[in-house]
Amino acid sequence: MKRELGIARCGLACCLCSENVTCKGCKQDGFLDLSWCKDAEWCENRNCCIENGLTACWACSNTDCRKGLFAEKIKALAFTEYARRFGVEELLDRLEENEKAGIVYHRTGIIGDYDEFDDVEELIKFIRTGKKKTKEYIAYCGLDCETCEARIATEQNDDEMRQRVAKEWSELNRTEITAEMINCTGCRLEGVKTPYCAFICPIRQCALAKGYETCADCAEMDTCEKIAAIHANNPVAADNLKKK
Repeated sequence: MKRELGIARCGLACCLCSENVTCKGCKQDGFLDLSWCKDAEWCENRNCCIENGLTACWACSNTDCRKGLFAEKIKALAFTEYARRFGVEELLDRLEENEKAGIVYHRTGIIGDYDEFDDVEELIKFIRTGKKKTKEYIAYCGLDCETCEARIATEQNDDEMRQRVAKEWSELNRTEITAEMINCTGCRLEGVKTPYCAFICPIRQCALAKGYETCADCAEMDTCEKIAAIHANNPVAADNLKKK
């Protein structure tokens, strides 16, 4: 990583680019001499920043901008938004740590680990954690077990979280749920489950009985009454199944 080359105006990582052997980086020298940059003349993001006196796109208040690379590259959008929220130095820190962990910015054909996303927020999360969302965490109904506090408490063996979640779930469901019940590895993963997930959830029981990977395999999903309430309250759950 050539940290001194920093982040381009559009958000892409000059510091990790495979072309930085000859390229000086988007923001170096103010582009007074453009002979070494094949993209400088036509780059809409660069030109817009210069015209508006901005150091980079993350300094712009227009978060809905889809000029230039933003029209087609999730990576540019996510890197820019990350820099806007957390700062450029934090972005560089994370990219450096991720590179050390084996995360690749470019591969053959200019396809890397940061290119395998179609959602800005998911890519931002990946930059911060270095971990991709595992499809196995998506429950039969489409809910994301990765974000479930019961699963997190189990993974971290956090008794305080178990007690807090048990209290919240007891109040929400108007029944007694104890901290000992807050143990779950995820709906479709091997391991312990909460009593509801293991024995009561009609959606999980139905999918298991029919041998489905998720409810997305069921031809009746769009008319299923069992899953309708879940998707009505959690539209993202329905989207998760469409992506599978």
